Order: sequence, then C-alpha cells, then structure tokens
Amino acid sequence: MGWMGIIFYLSSQTGAGGPEWQAVVAHIVEYGVLSTLFLIAIRQTTGMADAAAAGLAIGLATLYGISDEFHQSMVPGRLPDSFDVMVDLLAAGGAAGLITLFYRVRANANEEVVDS
Repeated sequence: MGWMGIIFYLSSQTGAGGPEWQAVVAHIVEYGVLSTLFLIAIRQTTGMADAAAAGLAIGLATLYGISDEFHQSMVPGRLPDSFDVMVDLLAAGGAAGLITLFYRVRANANEEVVDS
C-alpha cells in the first residue's frame, strides 16, 4: 500500500514536464516495483502456482495503472494516456517474469543441494 501511495502522490503533481523518456522510465520503475511487491505478497499468502501468481500480480499492477491514469485526468496540467498504461503493463510483466525466473532458479539450486 505504501508504494501505491507514492505512485498516487507522484501522479498528483501538476504539469510534470520534462522529457518523455523520463516519464517512461518512471513508469517502468513504478510499475515494475509494484508488480514485484504484488508477486511477493501473493506468493507468501497463497498457494498459487508461479504462472497464476505472476498473472495476478501483472493484472493488479495494470489495473492500478489504469486507475492512476483516471486519477491524472483530474489533476491540473495532467492528461490520461493509454501509452502509459501499455508501459505499465510491460513493466509489470517484465518484472513478474524476472522474479518468477529468480524463484525457479533458486528452487532448482536448492534441489541440487538436497540431491548432492
């Protein structure tokens, strides 16, 4: 919830300005981290399979990205942008994929240690 609050605060700033690439990088970081946090929470609190947990994390992060764009439509000097949602989705997917890969590699390494 804390990270979502940070995203909400940042999107509440009027007329952000700056080069477009900075906004893209900000979205990648914000929604990559959000997806990672969702995935960790889902894995720790449910028995979901890796793919299902990753899909849920991506979906939740993307839904928050959509709600963030709606929020920006009410902030002076800010406009909602479907491109931002696409970047959010890709960032969430990339992060969830990397974290899932990390968990699998770690699990395989642990199995090899046990088998030795």
